Amino acid sequence: MPGGSITGAIIKAAWDALFPRKCPGCGSFFHAPRLYRKIPYRSIPAPAVFKILFAPYVCPDCLETFNAIEPPLCSACGRPFAGEIDTDHLCGDCLKKRDFHAARACGIYTNILRALIHAYKYEGRTQFARPLAALLFHFYAGLDEFCDIDTVIPVPLHPARLRERGFNQAHLMITYWPAFSESGGLKKNFTIDARSLIRTRKTETQTGLDRAGRIKNVKGAFCVKQPSSIKGKKILLVDDVYTTGSTVSECAKTLMKAGAARVSVLTLARVV
Repeated sequence: MPGGSITGAIIKAAWDALFPRKCPGCGSFFHAPRLYRKIPYRSIPAPAVFKILFAPYVCPDCLETFNAIEPPLCSACGRPFAGEIDTDHLCGDCLKKRDFHAARACGIYTNILRALIHAYKYEGRTQFARPLAALLFHFYAGLDEFCDIDTVIPVPLHPARLRERGFNQAHLMITYWPAFSESGGLKKNFTIDARSLIRTRKTETQTGLDRAGRIKNVKGAFCVKQPSSIKGKKILLVDDVYTTGSTVSECAKTLMKAGAARVSVLTLARVV
């Protein structure tokens, strides 16, 4: 009703005046606009989508610091190329070996995207799960090479780590995807499987380890409980950050050994 809408607007204005939001990027207080109502996707550039999704949570200055990953990049692992190169091609590492079909990330792990992921993952700021999931889904919807996936699988946490954190950050994000798919009219025919791939060993944190240390740390740390649920499937593996690719590579290797037809990788951010 009109009267109710006016009353709600007045209450919101008073609340915002008394309790301005604190930006997770710079720590400054600001007056946030209304929450977004519809998930934007496909035709809107990633930086514009980021601003729409995070304007209620992030100050105007920090909104400008999101760095989307754009071509040219490695056609396999998605690493962006600098310099005068203007076409996608394989990087040196992927020319030697890779365990997944392709990997892509929404943005560079720096500035406000890094702050948001850190607050979500380590500070329990789960209010960021939905907008981060929307950003990830927008990026996925625009990737033609991922359009025929059968199953979306989050990189699993060890049960002990899951108890400590209280949630799997990758799994929580993809639980929003079916609703985004329906509301956006995409009607993607994927299923979400958070049970088949499990982490059997509690590994050390990857933070601070070099590439060789990361590979050794996760070697043999995953297994597939029911290979029949994986066999012949085109899988999209989802995580929050791609650093060296050691974790997603080990997961992909495990899934391929269990009979997956293809494993691709999608993350919110990538370290470059």
